[in-house]
Amino acid sequence: MGWGDIDHDTARKSVANSVYSVCLRDGDRLVGLARIVGDGALYFYLADVILLQELRGGGHGVALMSAVLSYLAKAAKPGATVAVLPLKGRESFYQRFGFRCCPDDFLGPGLYLPDPRRRHEQV
Repeated sequence: MGWGDIDHDTARKSVANSVYSVCLRDGDRLVGLARIVGDGALYFYLADVILLQELRGGGHGVALMSAVLSYLAKAAKPGATVAVLPLKGRESFYQRFGFRCCPDDFLGPGLYLPDPRRRHEQV
């Protein structure tokens, strides 16, 4: 559904270690997933909102985000940071729910580590 070429055990472990996850199913078939990673109090990263291509535009992503936002309303403490790094071109989906582009008055531009397995000795 968009995670690329990963094995079943890696996917299971990733979802199990999330602080929150919600799934959409069609019978036994997984058709959508949203999950948050973080510390469960001050830092939350919306790691995935994934939906089968043929279901996009039908309100299913909105349903996933509604569940995510409901969880955050209960779990996020005052001053919490909630972040997402959307795929290019998907920013407007998250903006509909109140997410803002970085940099803004509070956060700088997002960064990522392209190869975390590579040993970095330039510190």
